[in-house]
Amino acid sequence: MPGDSRWVNRICRLYAIMLRVYPKAFRIQFGPEVEQVFRDSCRAAVINKHLFRFVLLMFSDWLWTCFRERLAPFGSLEAHMKGWWLLVLCGILDAMCAATHLFMLNMILNPYGPLGLRRFALPATVWDMSIVALLAGTCAVAAGVWNAGRSSSWLLSLHGLALAAFGSIGISPLVRGPLGFRPISLLFVLMALSLGAFALRIAQISRSGATDRWLLSACAAASVGYALSFVAVGFGWVRIASPYFYWIWMSSYFTFTSLCMLKLAERRHEAGPSQAAAPITRT
Repeated sequence: MPGDSRWVNRICRLYAIMLRVYPKAFRIQFGPEVEQVFRDSCRAAVINKHLFRFVLLMFSDWLWTCFRERLAPFGSLEAHMKGWWLLVLCGILDAMCAATHLFMLNMILNPYGPLGLRRFALPATVWDMSIVALLAGTCAVAAGVWNAGRSSSWLLSLHGLALAAFGSIGISPLVRGPLGFRPISLLFVLMALSLGAFALRIAQISRSGATDRWLLSACAAASVGYALSFVAVGFGWVRIASPYFYWIWMSSYFTFTSLCMLKLAERRHEAGPSQAAAPITRT
């Protein structure tokens, strides 16, 4: 009837204004479809004389979905993480740390070569490794701070702080003489656990395929394994048979963290806008 049509048009115009509260990307993707579904549902409610109940349900649904869509970018790192290139840079620097450990092992094992060169190269390599580790930690902290307020980004900053602290040990004038492995091992435990927890969180919220989630979960499990190994060696529960194994072990860990960072950067770079479901209008 004409009177009913006027009510439908007024309510639909009001709902079109209410849709402006949703994020712009959401309106572009779902706006026309949502308006059409709402208009059809409103007409059915008028015919069935359930308009008042329909308006109440519409308002509650609109209030909840607006709240959900506005908070979606902050509740998940899957959507629009800023500074993914910092994770790439961190991965490259981690790979450089791994190569530096192998280079130092090669200098120790190589009985040839000028003695003066070996005496010069080993301290210089330790200094370079510390600088690279400090830069890698700074990149991880920056990526976490850049995404402050998003779910689990603080874990990335925590990993970076521990890595930067490790790098600072080799260049700090306050550290003199030999340093026991236990305090260093605790930093690596913190690094491994925070990175593993971050990878696990991304695996849980990831909307990609099962293979991608499996790889991220495997990274989390391997991080826990490395953390346990650092605890065991740091507290003397397991002794390294040869000091050469230390360099191989540390190189393998930095190689692992490099691959993890590159994988996380790939996930962040490929993540697009949130594919949230459109509001459901009930009659």
